[in-house]
Amino acid sequence: MINVDSRTFEIGVMRMIGSQRTGVIMMLLSHAFLYAIPSWFFGLALAQVAAIGIKAGVGPLLGIEDVSPTLTWDGIVLGCLLGLLAPVLASILPIRAALGKNLHDSLDTRQSKTQAVKVEISRADQGKSISWEMVAIGFCLALFGASVYYGLPLALLTMNLGILINIFFLLLVSMLLGMVFLCLNLQSFVETALIKILFFWENRAVRAILSKNLIAHRPRNRKTSIMYALSLGFIIFISITATIQIQTIEYAKQQSHGVYLEAIAYNSRGSDGESRSLRDSAAHLERFANIDPRIESYAWVSQDLSSALQPSVSDTLATHNGNLFIRNGAKVYAVSPNIFDVMIPGFLNVDESKYEDKYIARALYQEDGYGGALVPSLYKAKLGLSIGKEFLIGYRVQRQTNRNQMEATAIESDSYTYYNTLRAEGFIKAAPGFRFSPFPLVPRQSILVSFPTFVNLTGGRFNSTKDVPLARFLMKVRTDMNKTSRDSLKRSLNDITSGTGWIFDYQQDVEPLKIPSLILNYIFSLTTLIAMFICFFSLMSSMFTNVYEQTKEIGVLRAIGVSTFRMRKVYIYEAFVLVLASSLLGIFIGLAIGYAMTLQQSLFTQFPIPFNFPWPILLTVLFGSMLFSLFASWTPIHHVVSMQVVQIFRYI
Repeated sequence: MINVDSRTFEIGVMRMIGSQRTGVIMMLLSHAFLYAIPSWFFGLALAQVAAIGIKAGVGPLLGIEDVSPTLTWDGIVLGCLLGLLAPVLASILPIRAALGKNLHDSLDTRQSKTQAVKVEISRADQGKSISWEMVAIGFCLALFGASVYYGLPLALLTMNLGILINIFFLLLVSMLLGMVFLCLNLQSFVETALIKILFFWENRAVRAILSKNLIAHRPRNRKTSIMYALSLGFIIFISITATIQIQTIEYAKQQSHGVYLEAIAYNSRGSDGESRSLRDSAAHLERFANIDPRIESYAWVSQDLSSALQPSVSDTLATHNGNLFIRNGAKVYAVSPNIFDVMIPGFLNVDESKYEDKYIARALYQEDGYGGALVPSLYKAKLGLSIGKEFLIGYRVQRQTNRNQMEATAIESDSYTYYNTLRAEGFIKAAPGFRFSPFPLVPRQSILVSFPTFVNLTGGRFNSTKDVPLARFLMKVRTDMNKTSRDSLKRSLNDITSGTGWIFDYQQDVEPLKIPSLILNYIFSLTTLIAMFICFFSLMSSMFTNVYEQTKEIGVLRAIGVSTFRMRKVYIYEAFVLVLASSLLGIFIGLAIGYAMTLQQSLFTQFPIPFNFPWPILLTVLFGSMLFSLFASWTPIHHVVSMQVVQIFRYI
């Protein structure tokens, strides 16, 4: 509030002629509401207009045509609360600072209001031994700890996802606030570094005055620094979170299929259609892939063992030394030796193996690889396995016999479990196209074997590898193909697999995500600019007060020969350094919390999600810092230095 910080003399005069503190406070609050109430009304109207415009502009692109553009009652109530409470909360500290000065200091116009040295005397009186600030901080921390200590077990025991998400959000907000106050201690170091880096070419006297101004104005500028750091830190964190969610969707599709283009049998991946294998189209697919230059290599994946032997087989399980492990069963697949050469790199995470990661599947086809298997790293602990150690893979076989040949309905069913031996050739934590995980909560994890080993596991059901039903034909295609060439390739593959399978195209699946991702980048850049514009008013308030409280110093500098141009530069530089330092600290805070969010998401999903630096927001911050620092400091310093030196000394 500019009129509170810069009008301490007028407030002192009012107190001197008999105005009570309560009356002064009510006058200042009334003045604040005269600005807040019209802003609140026009803000709600502008929000309604913006909602209608956004839906009309980007609604068709984002697929939100059914969303109503009308403001909800919850939003209106929240806007009213913020619009009416904001002036009250914003007035507390300035009013407290203005009324906290004694009457002599408020009326003294000969001395500068800026204090480079501040001395506080604390009395150890018995009645003033309680620090209510520390009591409030301790109470909030105790309440926060109790909420997490009780709420987290409650959410896990009741499987209440809402409570768990609220706890995570509370932790993130606490990290954000904690890092903001922690980074305030680095503010002076960042400002000093920026002065030395950005203004090394500037006159030494200008740099000295700039440094001393930043030190003298630090108590008042701290509020502006908190606003910039907190708002930008939160925006960058939300931006990184939104980017992570889009990347998670993309990586989930990549991990689920393992390739950018594949042919899938109708009975695989839950697609509707007749239960058939790609075996009928295998020869044509291989012949086409060998002659088409757009396909660099290819590999095969069979149906899982239970599906291949249905309807008489179910419940595949793995066991060793009596440790039965049935976490919703296991899925055994036969794969080609070059399976991981064809698949998307970056997802394969081998826990232990005798071979290099890229050759781990080829080991299944070596001379001593028959009977070998690549198993989840979870089996290492659950089944007590190690490299080269054997374990049992089994499945239940349903056997039906007619008790009465005359009655077709009288059928007696029983079942038995068929076991076979496999040998652990490698332990995998994660792999593209298959389900591997070191965590027991992931159900129906995969086991990979060679095609000859797969035939042996069927117990004579299949006589050769040519009888194994094929579920997926994976293709490694050229990355420089355009859309026309890719569509032509898909049409050719559809003609070959007609009636037996369908074609998955990763680019087609993620195409709808490109436009929302681009729009989000623009939205967050615009939001950053809006946040800096809102903080601009706090910056302008600080610069107004800083300049008008230093009119005596400005007059002295003008009297000894400092030009008006250099005086303008000093205060423009001060605003720029203040905004840039606070913004950089906010960016650092947002990046730190965003990086923690990225690590958490990678842990939950087991995807190699990269951390993307928000370059558009950084460029927006640099542009906004220069623009707003110029506007915030030009008006007050131009008004003061435009006066004669004598007039500056007379200015109250």
